[in-house]
Amino acid sequence: MMSLAQLLPFALASALVIGVPGPATFFVLGQAQASRRHAARATLGIVLGDVLLMTASALGFAALVTRWPLLLMAVKLGGA
Repeated sequence: MMSLAQLLPFALASALVIGVPGPATFFVLGQAQASRRHAARATLGIVLGDVLLMTASALGFAALVTRWPLLLMAVKLGGA
């Protein structure tokens, strides 16, 4: 269980991560200047990418690429 001495830094770090907008936020804002449709598409793309990453994580992708480094290279090349 987390002690009070650990809880305060964790809470502060969490608040910082949640409160500071990231590149995805700025991308959607930039697309929103063009139109709502562009912003909706940008948001959908970001959400789909996040779902893909969470699914890969849940399926143990990190363990697979640790065991087979060529798989990681293939994913990198595919993403490029």
